[in-house]
Amino acid sequence: MPDQDLPGQLDLFVDGAGTALLYALGEALTAGSPGTARAALERLRVHDPVHPDLGALGRLCEVLEPGLPAPASPRAMAALARDVATVLLPAAQRLLGDAAPLALTPVWRRLVEGAGPPRLDTRGETGIARYWTGVAHYHLGARRPALRLWLSLAWLDPEALATWIPQCPDPSVRSAWLALERAPAFELPEDDAVTRAQWFPAWLLLRDRQVADLFRPDEVPDKEASSAALRQALALLPLEAGGLSDAVIRARRALRAIAPAFFRLYLRTVGR
Repeated sequence: MPDQDLPGQLDLFVDGAGTALLYALGEALTAGSPGTARAALERLRVHDPVHPDLGALGRLCEVLEPGLPAPASPRAMAALARDVATVLLPAAQRLLGDAAPLALTPVWRRLVEGAGPPRLDTRGETGIARYWTGVAHYHLGARRPALRLWLSLAWLDPEALATWIPQCPDPSVRSAWLALERAPAFELPEDDAVTRAQWFPAWLLLRDRQVADLFRPDEVPDKEASSAALRQALALLPLEAGGLSDAVIRARRALRAIAPAFFRLYLRTVGR
């Protein structure tokens, strides 16, 4: 078998000590033992002082120390979220693969605690902090607040939603985003990522009826056609359950007036 087919085995034979130290570091982080992880990192630093991940792994050990306070300001929240996005999670994934989110549990808890109860106003919060607080809720087993945080970015900061949602940890959300990107039947005003992000909650509502329970209609603003259509669809869906009526017809007409293309898609998928 050609040598290029065995990169992992070659690394193990050439630098077995380094591989063992990385393994020990990963085991310690997964077990929630930052002291043991720091000791393994120091041995790795001595063994391989030019290892490309030394800085990121050092930062990872720092943030997993017990007793660190939650971020106390929007600026601190944004800084921690940016650190997670650019340094901590990538480093943990390179070291631990699928076990990375579990190792970052203390960081997820700090983000959730720092953000407080999920709300639909920004309170000075940046889009990146809102998205990664949603990720934190998701990895702590709370999908509903995660979805509320992610989807509310559609009207609070659609650019941030467009940036981060393609890597969302929730597979159904990622799948819906990909479907929206490929949807020829949905005539968006502009074919760009930010416009798709603005319409994403309404699109997701037609694919996942659980979205109907995430927001009250009056929680969604009606300043843009995308959010106004979502607001109207949220009000319309409970009426549909009672069959065709004057109230349903009036509500459907209102939705059609707001967003004719979305209304046609709504009828094909919901209002049969």
